[in-house]
Amino acid sequence: MKETTYPDYASLGELLTKHDVMATPAEVHGLLCGLLAGGLPVNDASWQVHLNELFNDGLALPRALLRNMEQLIQDSERLFRGEYFNFYPLLPSDNDPLDERAEAMAQWVQNFLVGFALICQELNKAPEDIQEVVNDFNQIAHLSLVFDNEDENNEQAYFEIYEYIRVGCMACFNHYALRHSGDDARTLH
Repeated sequence: MKETTYPDYASLGELLTKHDVMATPAEVHGLLCGLLAGGLPVNDASWQVHLNELFNDGLALPRALLRNMEQLIQDSERLFRGEYFNFYPLLPSDNDPLDERAEAMAQWVQNFLVGFALICQELNKAPEDIQEVVNDFNQIAHLSLVFDNEDENNEQAYFEIYEYIRVGCMACFNHYALRHSGDDARTLH
């Protein structure tokens, strides 16, 4: 079985720009993952409406770009469901400057929260751990994630936030998508 991976961040950014979509790959992926983690089934095409409304002035995506977005949401869902907890946010490469990665991370989290809120509108009824994740994400989204690229402590802080986001997203998906689809819920630690 082929390992599921996302498209190259820079290439996807160029594709979005080419089709006049006013979003970064981090923003698009964050939104799609928030929708999935909130419980939207991957085969529910309403994600396209949300993507169009938020990033394309309500217009339908060009066919070539739509195929890429369909693949991205399917790959994300496959990683969420994977037995080895392989899900990860689509962000710039570790070779890119830390401040660029941090900015993309904040964009990813902001859009995850938007997608999650579009599907999961009664957060006050969510379990305490999910409410805590969402509250933490809200703080991360509003942090000024400005890092000195030369400081190794900043790289470690970025990695810790990244891991928290990764695991928090899987916890949300586990609670809303897996539990409501009848799949066995997995335990995350």
